[in-house]
Amino acid sequence: MSLMSEVDTGGELFDRVYRLEIGDEGETLTIDGFGPDLLGREIVAIGGASMAPAQIRFRVANNIASTQSVAEITVYGLGYASRMKAYTRYDKVRLYAGYRSRHDLIFAGTLYNVGIGKEGPENYITLLCTTMGREFDSAFLNRAFGVNTPQKELIQAAADEMGLPVEFVGDFDELPKTLGGRTISMPPKLLLSEMARNVGFTWHVENGRIIAARYGATRNVEHRFSAETGMIGSPVIHERGLDLRVVMAPSVRPLDEVMVENYTGDLAFAGRVVRYQGTIGIGRYEAHAVIHTGDFYGDNWATTIACFRPRMPERQGSAA
Repeated sequence: MSLMSEVDTGGELFDRVYRLEIGDEGETLTIDGFGPDLLGREIVAIGGASMAPAQIRFRVANNIASTQSVAEITVYGLGYASRMKAYTRYDKVRLYAGYRSRHDLIFAGTLYNVGIGKEGPENYITLLCTTMGREFDSAFLNRAFGVNTPQKELIQAAADEMGLPVEFVGDFDELPKTLGGRTISMPPKLLLSEMARNVGFTWHVENGRIIAARYGATRNVEHRFSAETGMIGSPVIHERGLDLRVVMAPSVRPLDEVMVENYTGDLAFAGRVVRYQGTIGIGRYEAHAVIHTGDFYGDNWATTIACFRPRMPERQGSAA
C-alpha cells in the first residue's frame, strides 16, 4: 500500500519557514527562517533582540535526467564576518523550506561558487551549489569482481567509494549478472553512467545519497494535487505528461507518483495532434523533475513538478 500526501493550503499562505545551514564539520552558520511569520504572531529572540527572518531567494532543481541536483541561494542582510566565512571557508550547504506545519530538507550539497553584492542598502551573498563536490569528483574505484557478480553489487561498490548511501528504486535483482570476472579501474561516477546505459537504469545524487532507479519504477509514495489542495493555475499538458505548479511541496521527490485531479489544462503539443485515453490533465503521473523556488517576502513560494505518464500518446495526424 502506498504512502500518500495531500496538501492543505488553509491558513498556510503566510506560514512560510526556512532554515539554511552553511558550514563544515567544525563550524556551521545557521540562517533561521523559523522566526516571526508574516502575520507577526510569533517573535523569536536572537541575541537578546527580536528579529524577523532574513530575506532569502532560492531555486533548487532535482532531475532524474541529471546526475546531480543544483541550487542557487541568495541571502540578504548577513554581517561582514558571515559573508566572508561563506566566501572563503564554508563548503557544505543544507536548505530546509516549506510551511510551519510541513517543511522538509529540499537540498543538501556542496558550495562550489559564491557571489557577494549589494542591492540598494542591502548586502547579499549568492551560493551556487551542487550535490556532488570535490570528493566525489576525485573518487576512484580500483577493484576486481568475480564471475556472476550482481549489478547491484557493482552499484553499491561505486556508491561506497564515493562515501554515499544508495537507494534502489525498482527491482535490480532481475538484472543479468556479469558473464565473467571484471576488474574495474575508473571513477565510480563513470562506472555508474556506463552501467546505466548498458543495463537500463537512471542514477542521480539527491540530498546526500545516490538514487538508482529502474526505467519506469517509482517510489511507493503518492501525492495528490487539485485546485483545493495546492495546485496553482492549470497544468501545461505535453505529449508525454504535464508540468504542474503547486504551493511549495517540500516532500515531493523525483520518482514519486503524482495524482492530478484537474479539469482544465493548457495544451503544448508542438504542432502535433495526439489523443490520450481518459480526460486530459487528470490521472496518475511519475515525477521526473522537481523544482523548488522561493522568495521569502515575495509572491513566489512554489514547487514545479515535471510529470510523465508511463504510456505513449497515440498520434492522430499533423495539425494544419
